[in-house]
Amino acid sequence: MNVAQKAGAVATPLGGLVSIIVSLLLIGCVAFTENVPPAGSDTSGDSKSALAPTISSISPNKGTTDGGTVVTISGTNFQPGASVNFGTTSAASVSFVSTSQLRATTRSSPAGIVPVEVINPDGQKARHNGFTFERPPVPAPSITSISPTSGPTTGGTVVTIQGANFQSGARVFFGNVAAASVSFVSSSQLRATSPPHPAGSVPIQVTNPDGQSGQLNTFTYVEPAPAAPQVSGISPTSGPTAGGTDVTINGANFQSGATVTFDGIAAATNFVSSSQLVARTPPHAAGAVTLVVRNPDGQFARTTFSYVETTSSDSCPQQNLACETFDGAQFTPQWDWNITPYVKPNVGVDGSKALEVEIPQDSPDTIFPRIFFSDQGINWVHARFYLRTSANYVFYPNNGAGAQKLAYLEANAATGGSSYWRVMLRLQRRDDQGDDLGYLSVDFNTHTEFINCPVPAQCRIERDRWYAIEFAVLPNQRKGVANGAIKVWVNGLQVIDASGLDFKKIPTNDQDGVGLSSFWVSAYYGGPTMPHPTMWLWYDHIAVARGYIGPIR
Repeated sequence: MNVAQKAGAVATPLGGLVSIIVSLLLIGCVAFTENVPPAGSDTSGDSKSALAPTISSISPNKGTTDGGTVVTISGTNFQPGASVNFGTTSAASVSFVSTSQLRATTRSSPAGIVPVEVINPDGQKARHNGFTFERPPVPAPSITSISPTSGPTTGGTVVTIQGANFQSGARVFFGNVAAASVSFVSSSQLRATSPPHPAGSVPIQVTNPDGQSGQLNTFTYVEPAPAAPQVSGISPTSGPTAGGTDVTINGANFQSGATVTFDGIAAATNFVSSSQLVARTPPHAAGAVTLVVRNPDGQFARTTFSYVETTSSDSCPQQNLACETFDGAQFTPQWDWNITPYVKPNVGVDGSKALEVEIPQDSPDTIFPRIFFSDQGINWVHARFYLRTSANYVFYPNNGAGAQKLAYLEANAATGGSSYWRVMLRLQRRDDQGDDLGYLSVDFNTHTEFINCPVPAQCRIERDRWYAIEFAVLPNQRKGVANGAIKVWVNGLQVIDASGLDFKKIPTNDQDGVGLSSFWVSAYYGGPTMPHPTMWLWYDHIAVARGYIGPIR
């Protein structure tokens, strides 16, 4: 009997139930076994049975190397949980929008073109070659403030510029004019020196080396305030109570139209330059007074001037060899005139009389008074005189033949021979053509030496002004012993101090006993024709003495 038969032979109820249960178990086992595919099969139940993703476009297709660009990826078959790579770098974040769209945020990355890759959770991938990482653009410079906001038209103001994105090597412009200098402090600060510019407001512009610019319209050029006048010194520092002393005021920042007062009394003032004025003292009682220089803008400077009483001893020193004030009779020493003078009152340096010499158009080229005296000694001989020219006076041209000769001493040989030497004082002239250098010359007949004025400005002779001129001579005792000397003062200021001179170096005269014999006060005008009106010279307080005389006090 087979098993079936044996099983079927069980006719009892319990046997039938067991048979049914066994049959159901067998049926279930067959059904489960059919749903499990064999190993390696590619049925729809496999994990790779889903379609692979595809990328149709990305937007945008570029971003900065700093990262942070949100890229929308369009395509198909995207799965939740898909990842995105930009080149070899994973996206900072990925948002699943739908099976056809993802959004991915880039991370920082080197510049260049990289592929974009989408990877589904099942491992299937899609690639798109087209995202470009670019360096971010350099921002343009910007200016937020400047300090100071104004400066003079002369330039030179150091301006601090605050802002952002400044680069080393940046240039700064004030209007269209480049700054005189630029200092790079940091990306947020520059310092620039303003160039000269006309008055008015101009923009300040910063231009980086890459050509980008930024500007601010706040800098204003203003006219500089005039500087106050300054007085460095006056000459002379004192004068007679009668007034009439021409005081040269040296300093700085004098303006045309400046006025001068002595103790509040206005003085006739001549503007020479921004560094020099000449003021004629008004009469005043003896004593120190305040001299005030006041510019037209009201700014002023002060110094002190002293008025002193004039005495006869001041005019004619006690040690005099000859003296003449032209207020009284001519004195004993002989005078020699080559042109007829006349005395005009109240034109002297101290308000007294002076010798006025007229130079008509047909005058010879030399006019002089000369004082004769006798002094065969070897001591110092001083000569002082006051001189003023008329406003239209024309000095002799400087052609080497007695040019600008104003005064000289002459010495004859002891035997009365004709050989002589001369000490000629020549002062610089100032005319419309400019300033010619003045000099003192020493003539030894056919031999001449020149002694230059160390400071030519101190040896100028101006028209229509009184000058106290003094020079001293010390003859050397013997020929070949160079121990002679010459000193020169103008308005009490020593302008020449020359020593080591040999006055006896005369080719035609070997004598040692050459002494001083006369004092010439001379003036020259060259040429036979004078194309100008009549001129005048005024002499006052001529004195010859054995010691220093000095200006009238």
